[in-house]
Amino acid sequence: MRGFGAGVRLCRIGLNTFSAPDEDKPHLGVYLEPDEKGVKVVKLVEHSVAASSGIAVGDRIVELAGSAVNNMSEVVAVVQRMVAGTWLPITVLRGDKQLELIAKFPVKQR
Repeated sequence: MRGFGAGVRLCRIGLNTFSAPDEDKPHLGVYLEPDEKGVKVVKLVEHSVAASSGIAVGDRIVELAGSAVNNMSEVVAVVQRMVAGTWLPITVLRGDKQLELIAKFPVKQR
């Protein structure tokens, strides 16, 4: 996590601007910020797992794999435990609707 601007904290999952990305770790491909109703998606990485799963900017992630999400660290921890070729159920709030999405982490090509 890194602070940006006046007290706003963003979390980038799947991006690292300071060194080459770790190809062995799973990447969701979202920028997040804290929100009173979960964790808010503020930006998507083009062609990412998140974009392919239907996550949209403005969505609030409230559950991952059936467990409530209260902060960005919980999102990072769950995503980093994912294995290539597995699926992650994600519950988001989009406006006044609750949506069930599936993030599909691709199998590594060798």
